[in-house]
This record gives sequence, structure tokens and C-alpha cells, in this order.
Amino acid sequence: MKIIVDMMGGDNAPLAVLEGTAQAVKEYGVQVIGVGSEELVRKTAAEHNIPLDGIELVNCTETIEMCDEPARAIRSKKDSSIVVGLNLLKEGKGDAFVSAGSTGALHVLVEYDLYTVTYGNGICTPYAFQPKITFDLAFNQLPVIGFHLIPATCILYY
Repeated sequence: MKIIVDMMGGDNAPLAVLEGTAQAVKEYGVQVIGVGSEELVRKTAAEHNIPLDGIELVNCTETIEMCDEPARAIRSKKDSSIVVGLNLLKEGKGDAFVSAGSTGALHVLVEYDLYTVTYGNGICTPYAFQPKITFDLAFNQLPVIGFHLIPATCILYY
């Protein structure tokens, strides 16, 4: 399984995200695409002896802050970790997207950008979202609220 992780999401990013991601790679053998400031992620990993094995980094130059208005932020910050990560998911480059970042931005992007899928026959079909709350030990026992994208097999967590 290949998981796309927003390395810039959350109050203690990127350190907390790196710690949880490295633990998930080690314990579960997942492949990870980390999206965010590559320079900051590498610097943080080096300072705290966190291995980047199994984590492919995709550089992003912008971050959506919690104080940003979600719809405006996703339109103006096209190179933010949330927008880039969800676009990678949409392009099929990963099986799931994980972020502790702006819930509003994630919701707006999912609703307006990932909402339909075009099948090979040209028919666009809307996804149905089924909320789910779980506790994921790989991410420091925090509740993870997710949406099952139906009919796809992909799960979007935030």
C-alpha cells in the first residue's frame, strides 16, 4: 500500500508527522509519499535521527494554515501540501491520503475536486462519502476521521 502523507499538517509538523510516518513504515512496511517542504522535512529528520527509508518526498512550496479561508486557500495555494497530496491521490499515485492539516481545505477539495471519477467510457460518477472514526496506533493513538470513497477502494483520511 502506498500512502500519501501531508508532512506539513498539524500543530507539531513536520516532527510529529515524521515520527508517526517512520514508525508506520517500519512496523507495517507501507510505502509513503511525503508532501511538504522537502528542505524542512530533511532537516528535521536529520536533527532527530529519523530515517527517511521508505519515504519518497515531493517538494511543496506553500502551506495552508489553519487561519486560511479554505476555498480561497486551495485556489491560491496550488503548491500546498494538501492540494499536491490530494492531486497525487486523484492521479492514482497513492492508495490513501493522510493529513492533520486544515479540515476545511480538505473538505472543500474533496467535495469540489475529487467528487467525481471519469471511467474509461467517459461517464462521470459522483462518489458517496461514508464517515468513519478509528484509532490508528501508527499515528500516536489519535482519532482518525475518514471517508470511504465509494465505489472506489481508496480511503481518504484526515
